[in-house]
Amino acid sequence: MSSYINRYTALLTFTTILIAALLFDAGGPVLGQGPDPEPTLGGDSAADYLARATHFAYTVFDTPAAIADATAAINLDPALLDAYILRGQQFLWMSMPVQAAADFNEALKLDPDSTAALVGRAEALFFNPFLGADIALAQADLNRALDLDSDNAAALTLLGLLAFNVALEIDEADALFARAIEADPAYARAYMERATAQALRGRGSAEALSNIQQAADLWGDSPFGVNARAIWLLDTGDTEAGWDEYQRGIAQFPHFPLLYSWASARAGDISDQLALISAAVDLAPESPILLLARGTLYGNNREFDL
Repeated sequence: MSSYINRYTALLTFTTILIAALLFDAGGPVLGQGPDPEPTLGGDSAADYLARATHFAYTVFDTPAAIADATAAINLDPALLDAYILRGQQFLWMSMPVQAAADFNEALKLDPDSTAALVGRAEALFFNPFLGADIALAQADLNRALDLDSDNAAALTLLGLLAFNVALEIDEADALFARAIEADPAYARAYMERATAQALRGRGSAEALSNIQQAADLWGDSPFGVNARAIWLLDTGDTEAGWDEYQRGIAQFPHFPLLYSWASARAGDISDQLALISAAVDLAPESPILLLARGTLYGNNREFDL
């Protein structure tokens, strides 16, 4: 039983869990120049649809609704850069890297110097197990982003993940995460990823847990903050409180598929794992990553039927 759970957890760690918050931090979305005229949440212009998409994406965390409104904005204004960037990020949060890469490609056609699009495409390319991770292009995009902005914490963090997951250079990864934190002390994901590197470097759990706590504080009341707090609680031995945090988060953010998959990867009971990953699939039925994760669970547990 433990062997398949470990394989499943590893699968989600390398795909769904790490497809997360590169374009989200405590300050909100990282986008280009805002649309003009000033948008409203109740109008029907391209700018209005983008404003609603932004609200759904970063306030309500309703990923399918954000994609729908961003799509409406693009249909009305195919040159609306921020709509492609926002929808690309939402596709990442739906574990749909192929669609995300396509949107970031369109954004880069409109603005080849968009650091948000470069970083977004790099992550989509890296975490695409179905077409094959294009590490060389991902690294080129990140280096280009850093040429444009040497303190881009998102690019530095993703370079750290490349060093960690591809080259297995834990010390290099830790240094890149530290550099990202120095560049932007409010960039929560750098703390979260550094905690993993610290644990593998044998520094003990105290420093790693401190970084997880810092990430949770910076992410605040968002699905990412929920996940960080739940991990901190579970890793400190408070299993009941950790699961209560996941359940609270799911009740507050029911339309955010990554939260279900994060919880599924931490669940010890196969029935809970299947229920949670199936809920994620219900929200993102076209995600090959989530479908593969669910299929892996079913394939290792013959008493359950699809």
